[in-house]
Amino acid sequence: MKVVCAGFPKTGTKTMQVALKELGYDVYDFMENYSYLGKDWIKIFKHGGTTEDFRRMFENVDAVTDAPACYFWDEIHKAFPDAKIIFTWRDEASWTRSFCAQVPLSANRFSA
Repeated sequence: MKVVCAGFPKTGTKTMQVALKELGYDVYDFMENYSYLGKDWIKIFKHGGTTEDFRRMFENVDAVTDAPACYFWDEIHKAFPDAKIIFTWRDEASWTRSFCAQVPLSANRFSA
């Protein structure tokens, strides 16, 4: 792990993912975390995770962006202390509007 993006969804995380991929990084965004590590994340949400869990999950990944990893950036950084942290943010009003507009779209995508 070389880069941990600590910004919440809707703060430029997709742009960050594209930029990191353009630089040749293997990036786990929301979809990769959901597809490849879903069972690990369920365990972490229910019972917590250890530094070793995060090290194992991301041992062959160069960068991580978006949820759920952004909520655990500190724990991931403990597993990879040499990784750089990138924090993206957005003003609260525009972030709230954008996030609320996306939630119904995401719910429809995953409910089928």
